[in-house]
Amino acid sequence: MPAWYDILDLSHPRAVNWDTVDDSAKAIQEILLAETAPTVVLAGFSQGAAMALHVGLGHASRVHGILMMSGYLLESEERPCPSATEARPIGLFHGTEDSMVPLAAAERTVEALTKAGHRPTLKPYAGMEHSVCDEEVRDVFAWLCGLP
Repeated sequence: MPAWYDILDLSHPRAVNWDTVDDSAKAIQEILLAETAPTVVLAGFSQGAAMALHVGLGHASRVHGILMMSGYLLESEERPCPSATEARPIGLFHGTEDSMVPLAAAERTVEALTKAGHRPTLKPYAGMEHSVCDEEVRDVFAWLCGLP
């Protein structure tokens, strides 16, 4: 199945093949460089959310916000969560019944981001699995419209 990167096991934090993460990050960075808008919001679902956060934390000047749906922080002992260099909105939206990426992974992401000086927000959805619901779509729209 096509993916942003290879997952080596389903632990949290995820054990991943960092070479494949770096390849995808480079591709996203090339798109950012080609984008003419002065600022962008990076968004994604699951692995796409993990990549949005991974790339977004490294591009403070261009990324105005990071939106994550059912995602998590990519980190390891060798690659800890980057420290905040400037404030930017980071919104996490996650189902409480997600068996693919448990809510605990989103909560761990919030803890790691907060510890690194970021100010993320987390909105859980009761009963939602690894999917998107109407309420979440409305909340995502409101979050995007509320960006400074």
